[in-house]
Amino acid sequence: MYLATSNIPVDSKYTFPRSLGPLRHALQKTEEILHCAKCNGESRVAIKRQNTSFVLTLLGSLGCGFDRLLRDIDAEAQSCLQKGEKKAFELGDRSAESAHLHTGSSDCPMRVEIELEASEWRDLAFRAVKTHVNDIGDGKLTLEGVINAMELRQRTWHAAAENISSSTANGGRDSQAASCVQLAQNVRVTIAEMPT
Repeated sequence: MYLATSNIPVDSKYTFPRSLGPLRHALQKTEEILHCAKCNGESRVAIKRQNTSFVLTLLGSLGCGFDRLLRDIDAEAQSCLQKGEKKAFELGDRSAESAHLHTGSSDCPMRVEIELEASEWRDLAFRAVKTHVNDIGDGKLTLEGVINAMELRQRTWHAAAENISSSTANGGRDSQAASCVQLAQNVRVTIAEMPT
């Protein structure tokens, strides 16, 4: 968990696109922890609870991180708008045919720099961030996708525990009402309250 969170920005201000990379990395690590073969194959409940706690902590941190990044993008765009400034933005072609042309330097022949109005930059930055938050069913790694996988796993674990024992493993409640599923749903509330 330390490796997943160590790169999440703790600055007083998140910046786009610099802060997106560490959030994306933490999201990948969260998915790895969620699907840990050792934890998922473990029969001891304590190991599964520890894995669940790690994943829930990371999901909450990621929800807050993406929210904060969006709010700081919004504030930056408002500041530029008030000052009448434009935002410079760099683009590059990621196609396989042009991959060998990228140099990574400031004189890269595949680099295109454009100036955007503050509102255009905000919309573009929001779309880039939301690509990692909202699950649209395209198979890409997203925060909502990891929440979906977490909820499915937890319901599966609870259903298996209920089949083994005559009393449910979560205090007599069904797996929908399990606290671990409810905590994952709290991150959905954070997502719903993110700026649009």
